Amino acid sequence: MVKLLIKGKANVLSCSGLNIEIYQVAYVVVKAANAPRPGNWVLEKSVDGVNYEPWQYFAINDDDCQKMYNVPATVGKPSYDYLRDDEVRCTSYFSKLNPFENGEIFISLTNGRPGIFVPSKVLLDFTSARYVRLRLLKIRTLNADLMSLQARDPRNLDPSVTRRYFYSIKDISIGGQCICYGHASECQRRGNTDPLFAPPMLKPLFTPPLLKPLFAPPMLKPLFAPPLLKPLFAPPM
Repeated sequence: MVKLLIKGKANVLSCSGLNIEIYQVAYVVVKAANAPRPGNWVLEKSVDGVNYEPWQYFAINDDDCQKMYNVPATVGKPSYDYLRDDEVRCTSYFSKLNPFENGEIFISLTNGRPGIFVPSKVLLDFTSARYVRLRLLKIRTLNADLMSLQARDPRNLDPSVTRRYFYSIKDISIGGQCICYGHASECQRRGNTDPLFAPPMLKPLFTPPLLKPLFAPPMLKPLFAPPLLKPLFAPPM
């Protein structure tokens, strides 16, 4: 399992590997919480955190695949019969209303691709990522806007429908491995050198001042200093 840093802003969830060079990602699983799964959205990946490329498109219906992404829809349940190792598809299968809660989205990036059983530079580049982003474009509604037009009294609206107009994702699982061609026993960390994720230097919450003694006694002098003694008799040289 890939350990990730997850950030979210403006309908975008991004995940990045912590201090690791690049992963070869095999699958992504997204689990919704107390709302339907997202309607229109794009699963994207990047190796530098700046330039993103699509892994898969999602749409509320098949027509939106062509309208929004200029990609023909894959009708029905996604099948793993890719013609190219870097083929990007669009599906409406995972944007259905049912279930209203706890729906899952499973995306395999390797199954059914031509280069899965033989070394493929195209497939390696396609699955290589250090950053994964969910770009959410449209909420999957329950047609509450039509209900409001038909209902004469707003109090008759079903709150279980009207209160689900938000994205709700409770878990994102990403499976992959570091690019080591199966020869390494572990992925080596490279240190906090990523400019997009540089944790600040921690400072102590409280720095006590330097303590001074409450009482510094004066330097003591001897009560009696005897004079230097001279010899009573000094013989001549």
